[in-house]
Amino acid sequence: MALSPPNRVNTWWAALTTITISGVVYAAVSDGKADWGYTVHEETVTGTNLPYLGTGVFKGKMEFKGIGDPTNPWQNIASITSGVVTSFGMTVRFGDTTATSSGARTWTYSGKFTNYEQSWSKDGAVMLSVKGILGCEPTYVQS
Repeated sequence: MALSPPNRVNTWWAALTTITISGVVYAAVSDGKADWGYTVHEETVTGTNLPYLGTGVFKGKMEFKGIGDPTNPWQNIASITSGVVTSFGMTVRFGDTTATSSGARTWTYSGKFTNYEQSWSKDGAVMLSVKGILGCEPTYVQS
């Protein structure tokens, strides 16, 4: 029987966050979320009432949303090259983006984007959403 892993979840609000993907800073991000953990499988052990809990594979996902920005075409994020979804490297800096003092935390994520969504309203606002699968556990640096 598979049990849900205890996940780590990061959520961020863009007023205090910058996101950089392949050297491009996406300033019009409204919010985002990263969720990751490890699957755990349970095996019965003969002669005891305690199961063996084995660590399975890493599983992670991320998503972020934002306002359409003509200087950073988001549709290029989820591009395909020669029939293969390209990998991404992304850094997210949490903290006051205008301050140079310590206290900010920078996370680094990598994986592949899987979904790109675009929506709009009658007042002309364009909202964008990108989802991806993480290839490994994110790392962080505290400044």
